[in-house]
Amino acid sequence: MGTKELAKKVKRLREIEAEAVALSEQAESLKDEIKAELTARGAEKLQAGLFLVRWAKVESSRFDTVAFREAHADLYAQYLRSVEIRRFTVA
Repeated sequence: MGTKELAKKVKRLREIEAEAVALSEQAESLKDEIKAELTARGAEKLQAGLFLVRWAKVESSRFDTVAFREAHADLYAQYLRSVEIRRFTVA
């Protein structure tokens, strides 16, 4: 692949990524409107045509690694593992 062709592909990638951001923002806006409607109706779920929309509280437990690391630094260090990743960036 030549330099010009690669540059065209990178340019197209940037365009698609910008479109994806715009679509994501639109989706979030629609979600917010739907959540506002559920809130206004005082409902956690709502039938909307063929769709059942839910916006319910979910409780979960998560391990607090920051607090554990501060309280048990030696034990935390024993269980650290090194991983190798490859990061793709376009600047």
